[in-house]
Amino acid sequence: MKNFKAPFLAVLSVLFVVSFGCKKDSKDNDRDKFLGTYSVVENCPTTGTGNYDITITESAASSSSVIISNFGDFTVGITATVSGNSITIPQQTITVQGFAITISGSGSINGLIMTIAYSYSVGGQGENCTMTCTKK
Repeated sequence: MKNFKAPFLAVLSVLFVVSFGCKKDSKDNDRDKFLGTYSVVENCPTTGTGNYDITITESAASSSSVIISNFGDFTVGITATVSGNSITIPQQTITVQGFAITISGSGSINGLIMTIAYSYSVGGQGENCTMTCTKK
C-alpha cells in the first residue's frame, strides 16, 4: 500500500497545480479586453467633433493599469485603471506644448465599442467631452 500512495499523491499534486496554480488573475482578463488600437469620434461642446486614433497598452504599475496613448488627441499618454467592463481615468496633469492640462474621466467597454466621458481644463478653462471608440 505504501508504494501506491506516493505516486498517487504526486499525480494529485500535479493536477492541483495545473488546475489552480496557473490561472490568470481576473484583473489581467479585465485589462486584456481594453488593449488595442481604437478609432475615436469625440464630441466636445466648445471645440466640436474630432476624429483620431488611440492605443491602449499594459502599464507596469499594476495588473489593472493601462496607458492610453494620444488620449483626447493631445499626443501624449495618460494612465487609467480597469475593473470588469469599466475604465477609470484618475485626475492627472499632462503637459502639451508647454500647457498643463488636467484630465479625469470614466467609461465602459461593450464588445468592440468603448465609451468614455472625460473633463479637462487648461488655464482655468474647462470642457466635458465624450469619446466613442471602436476597436480596430
